[in-house]
Amino acid sequence: MSRRYFNAAIETMSPDERRDFQVNGLKNLLKHAYTNCPAVRTKLDKVSFNHETVKSLEDLVRIPITTKDELRALQEKDPPFGGFLAIPLADVKTIFCSPGPIFEPEETSQAYDRWAKCFYSSRLGKGDIVLCTFTYNMVLAGMCAQLGANRLGATVIPAGPGNTELQVKLMRTLGVTAFLGHASFLLALIAKAEETGSDFRRDFRLRKALCAGEILAPSLRNQLKDYGVDVIQFYGSSDVGNFAYECREKNGFHICEETIVEIVDPVTKTRLGPGEVGEVVVTPLDARAYPLVRFGTGDLSSYTEEPCACGRTSNRLVRIVGRVGDAARIRGMFVHPKQVDEVLSRFAEVLQWSAIVTRPGQRDELTLKIELKPGVANTSEIGETISNEFPELCRVRPDRIEFVASGAITDDIKSKVVDKREWK
Repeated sequence: MSRRYFNAAIETMSPDERRDFQVNGLKNLLKHAYTNCPAVRTKLDKVSFNHETVKSLEDLVRIPITTKDELRALQEKDPPFGGFLAIPLADVKTIFCSPGPIFEPEETSQAYDRWAKCFYSSRLGKGDIVLCTFTYNMVLAGMCAQLGANRLGATVIPAGPGNTELQVKLMRTLGVTAFLGHASFLLALIAKAEETGSDFRRDFRLRKALCAGEILAPSLRNQLKDYGVDVIQFYGSSDVGNFAYECREKNGFHICEETIVEIVDPVTKTRLGPGEVGEVVVTPLDARAYPLVRFGTGDLSSYTEEPCACGRTSNRLVRIVGRVGDAARIRGMFVHPKQVDEVLSRFAEVLQWSAIVTRPGQRDELTLKIELKPGVANTSEIGETISNEFPELCRVRPDRIEFVASGAITDDIKSKVVDKREWK
């Protein structure tokens, strides 16, 4: 790890060089997408956008933002990819599935360079043994994180989430040096290790953690630091992959140069400037199989153009401050009211529901409040069945199900998924 950067020529470009690099990438992407993606062609034609006349990054604002709800609707109307597949299906190497369900085709490992670049900032490399606890169950997080770490020469244990006792044994027996996953899950593993009488600093070699999928509270970062673990965050979405990361300075997320990231007013859809909070909108320039132009992540952030002491010259997202709309990210998975509706519509006994997200300590907790129809009894059996079927679509299991009195849940609440978490 003698080199300072994964790709110095890209990461230290001047603003003019980066702009030329991205404009050229944008021209190539739009030509490819317009030629091969009916959905992109329709979107551009509706606003009379001529991809051959693109001269600057500002031209992007004329293209409507693609939302996750739009992707889901298009895939239901035109399965399986809603008109966004830009290569022959026979050339697709992997198909992921994110909550929705939304299908995401991958052609090559080119985009994994972004993952490797993000991990390189933590000095991950050959000789590291990495415990990857992101899920491998259909979503891209586990496999893509593993391939990014492999790209740097690291050895990866594809552990996935859960099974804490076995994971603690793996960490100690195999001499795990680095962790990939949710920071809150790492804290749970440390607590499990110390329940057995271990001293984590003394008995374990894990000193690096590369974390994503949840907002990292300063208190959680400090708790892990007390155990000798240095946490580096990275940021992305299941639809476009990883595209921003912390460096050793930990003063924001450097934006990968292979992506164009805009901050957009959620209401007016106008592009915002440095320091202004809006929705993170991403255009990955290296997406050949599944080119999403101006994809709205639903996350709220702001960016800065201030230079970073690490020497990288890209703009940085300051931090993720919340969500646009009704969806909430719970233990790394987005849960939308429509998904919950789809699950609970299977139960004729359910009249109304509300989902409450809290964070007592350092773990997201989901409580389902359910009002049953008059005369319905045997709530324990209904609750157990709902709890078992809920993860099939929403990908997370409720921590508790509470049956409430008639009239306790009303139709006029703004969102049926209520986020009450505080990040301190």
